[in-house]
Amino acid sequence: TPRPRPAPSNGPCPACEKPVPMYDWKIDALEHPWKVRCPHCAELWLNAQPLYQQVKIKWIPVAFINATSKTQAGVLLEAQNPVELMTKYEAEMKASKNSAVLNGSPRAETLEDVERNTQAWKNSGAQSVPTILYRDAKNPGKPSMVTGAAPTASIAALLGVTAPAQ
Repeated sequence: TPRPRPAPSNGPCPACEKPVPMYDWKIDALEHPWKVRCPHCAELWLNAQPLYQQVKIKWIPVAFINATSKTQAGVLLEAQNPVELMTKYEAEMKASKNSAVLNGSPRAETLEDVERNTQAWKNSGAQSVPTILYRDAKNPGKPSMVTGAAPTASIAALLGVTAPAQ
């Protein structure tokens, strides 16, 4: 598995490619030595949840960022309640905690599903995560793509629905 490119100290996140000012990177030398994490990567999951009553959202786990991504995606696919598990994981990551909720040993068949998901994601032209593939509200039927995190109101606008009052 290729290693992710190093994160510049004042530039885009290597995963979501959104700009991250130098002092916004999440750093925890005790829990995650030698690693910095983009503060935006958990936001898409959390910000999309208020829209679940209005639109159908399919989350497709892929193996992309590092060697553990495939296992984590497999654990999500096998989870009894993947939404609850992912919500817990992203909340812990956003709070800079060392989350172990996606540790496990998925079955070989599940890991093959992750490989198929990843190939479909690559075939879509996506090059970073998170990626939103959606039907464009302004051009019905036209598939579109956006990468990175977005506020709930922006996601709602992309999908042509009204963002809930906060």
